[in-house]
Amino acid sequence: MSNTFKADGTLLALDGSALTGVSGGGGGGLTQSYLGTTSVGATQVLFPTNTRILKQFTLAAPALVVSLDMYLDGNATNTAFAAGLMTDTGGNPDLPLAVAGTAYSSSGDLVNGGVVDSTYGPRWVAIALGIWLPAGTYWANVGNRGSAFAYKDTGGTDQTSGSVQTIDAAYAACTPTTDNYSMRISVLSGGGGGSAPGRILQTVQAVQTADYSPPTVTGWTTYDPTVLVGNITIAAGSDLLITLNASMSIGTTDYAALRFTVNGTPYRPMGGPNASGPYATSGVSGTLLLTNPGAGPYAVGLEWIDGQSALGNLLCRAATIPYEAATITMQEISG
Repeated sequence: MSNTFKADGTLLALDGSALTGVSGGGGGGLTQSYLGTTSVGATQVLFPTNTRILKQFTLAAPALVVSLDMYLDGNATNTAFAAGLMTDTGGNPDLPLAVAGTAYSSSGDLVNGGVVDSTYGPRWVAIALGIWLPAGTYWANVGNRGSAFAYKDTGGTDQTSGSVQTIDAAYAACTPTTDNYSMRISVLSGGGGGSAPGRILQTVQAVQTADYSPPTVTGWTTYDPTVLVGNITIAAGSDLLITLNASMSIGTTDYAALRFTVNGTPYRPMGGPNASGPYATSGVSGTLLLTNPGAGPYAVGLEWIDGQSALGNLLCRAATIPYEAATITMQEISG
């Protein structure tokens, strides 16, 4: 799950074509664009249960990957979609960089409550990510736990896999195709020149490498700062954009929520992992925008709370389980 909030709790909208609430500016603002395939394929094909579709894309410059969008239609079954980004090694997808989800479909009603079904027809469905990536070549990855319809043309180099379970694990056998699926990657990139509003001035990342496996607790609990905490110093007049991208699990049938803390102050909760059985891994992402918080150092951490009164503990075992990890990205943006 992914939510974007200003410090005052105002929800910023992700409208499928632009991220509103992030200021632009003449020559130096943040520019939204799409990579991948933005056209709708002429051929409707079944997107079978427990499969994934992967598309290669290249960032010419550092950018914030906002979402991964796919043109989909519902089918008469329950399903859930997850999105991910992976590194490229030798022209093939390799290691996971980000995992997020889930868009849920019930009895053909794609994304809860009939937003897309036989009545409303197919549409672009966005799964929020929110990760800052340097220039380079990557793979976008959509996995399906049920059954739906996708759209494609020929003349592409997309890959497929019959193992959706590896969407958040290292590269497992994928099959090259000549298909070009309707899948696009929404990115925000910084403009050039001066200190126009919206220009990214610096990016700092804190990456979890040690295990976090606390005992079950009640109430909001501090995510161990010796395991993960981010530090950044910004100038007066700048804004601070904070992004979480994580893959976590929970110890039993349960769910959890997380929230950012900035210099000890908690902010509005965002999504967290959920599990229908023990140790099922979920992608978690969220973004907080602090508008002109003032000059100085900022320590960014996390708090979490158990959704069912300490029935199961939150797990993020970066050292033991390679695909469980959390990253906090902090960006100073000129105001």
